Amino acid sequence: MNSRTIRLTEDTYALLKRLAEPLEDTPETVIRRLAEMALAAIEYDETQAADVQPHPVVESQEYVNITIGGPLKYEQKYALIPINRSNRRFFPGYKTPFILETVIGDIITQVTSSDEGTPVGDPTSGKYIMGNLRPWYENQAPELQHGGTLRIACVEPKTRYRLSLITD
Repeated sequence: MNSRTIRLTEDTYALLKRLAEPLEDTPETVIRRLAEMALAAIEYDETQAADVQPHPVVESQEYVNITIGGPLKYEQKYALIPINRSNRRFFPGYKTPFILETVIGDIITQVTSSDEGTPVGDPTSGKYIMGNLRPWYENQAPELQHGGTLRIACVEPKTRYRLSLITD
């Protein structure tokens, strides 16, 4: 097997360490997992985006509902929430941090996944809410076993939202 040397800054290495599973991961396995996630996101965009149901957006919208899949689906596996064009402006700009109030406490997250060179704050770019959601997904796993509908309500526009699971 051929190998390559990659030099990382201390900051980048510290980020890799935060993503690593203790006593299991190496820098190689973390980078590989991140690359696989990126490729899965691209594949998801191409094949699954049509499954996300659009919701009309009005300026005074109070909440959006988002349906997610069942066990081992993309959303749970990568701890993200898909959003679509029709509800995109409900959330803050691209890579602009905001707070989700949840049953496990406040989560600071952001809208991600856009074309290279997208400026931070772009109000129309981004396809997922991603970042720090894994503990919430783990906590909600029993309720999400067969999929579900998430409700994200606006508490303070572009700053604070409330995430809840709608149960039948």
